[in-house]
Amino acid sequence: MGERRIAKWDNLKFWMILCVVTGHVLYEFTGTSMQASALYLFIYSFHMPVFMFVAGLFSKHAVREHRHELIINYLLIYIIMKFLEAVGSWLADGSFTFHFLWESGPAWFALALAVFLTATMILQRYDRNCILAAALLIGCLAGLDTHFGDHFASMRICVFYPVFLAGFYLDPERLSMKRLEAGKRAVLRIAALLILAGWFYYCMFVLKDSVRLLRMFKGKYEYQDMDMGMEGVILRLACYAFWALLIAVMVILVSEKERIYTWVGKRSMAIFIWHPLIIDVVMSVIGVRLLLMRELPAFYVIGAICVAVIITVLAAYLPEFRIAQRLAQGKTKKEKRG
Repeated sequence: MGERRIAKWDNLKFWMILCVVTGHVLYEFTGTSMQASALYLFIYSFHMPVFMFVAGLFSKHAVREHRHELIINYLLIYIIMKFLEAVGSWLADGSFTFHFLWESGPAWFALALAVFLTATMILQRYDRNCILAAALLIGCLAGLDTHFGDHFASMRICVFYPVFLAGFYLDPERLSMKRLEAGKRAVLRIAALLILAGWFYYCMFVLKDSVRLLRMFKGKYEYQDMDMGMEGVILRLACYAFWALLIAVMVILVSEKERIYTWVGKRSMAIFIWHPLIIDVVMSVIGVRLLLMRELPAFYVIGAICVAVIITVLAAYLPEFRIAQRLAQGKTKKEKRG
């Protein structure tokens, strides 16, 4: 049996997948706009850790029941996304390039989830505190190695696995705001809003050099690429603490009620699969990037955000490719009939 759907988490997935798409659209403008670069940093500071945390949170049944079809499904999604990535590149600039197991694009997320599920199925019988501590240590030390990076998404797998594990080990019921008194909920939400607003203000108006911080948040760069040595280990540990704070902020702020956008959150995997191709078509093939810069010279970043919202909604209607899961379900039904 799977986890029952809770509006809170679908709402959170909606906001995070919207941030994913917005970040990838804004990337088209980071070389021409300080505003786009600052907003890009703000988004990358939390959207992937939140997604990894939620993925871990709702992987409990899959791991405990050894649902290997989910691992296969993520690998199939990975392959499909690599093909769509190559098609997008061909449509955008005429070059059809297929770099298997070299993960500079969004497909790494599907590959990482397959690895995380496999590793957690193997490690679940061991003491959770020891496993989490070891994962954190590996995540901090991985940046010292000079052979990881985009190969097999190995650096990001090491860096984000502790976040996935934190979600896996936590009970979603403990994160519900409904169990708190109204006064405490209000105080927590005000505090969370102030933290998020303060961080947004810092990214947009105070921070001048964001390159090193952005590389730290992306989790795929070696410390030497950030001109750091052992101090990178301390900064990575601080990054984990900061991610924990921002994950808590998002969990506190997100609505627990069914909203008009909740259904989009339910379709987050479809959006994740298709949005890179749609962005290539819209921004490069159709020429929306140049159109925004020409027609809205002072507001093209706002225009880009609007384009991201449209792409997010459109992609929600496309298929998710749950091929392996459907085959497993069909096999289970046949066994029950037999």
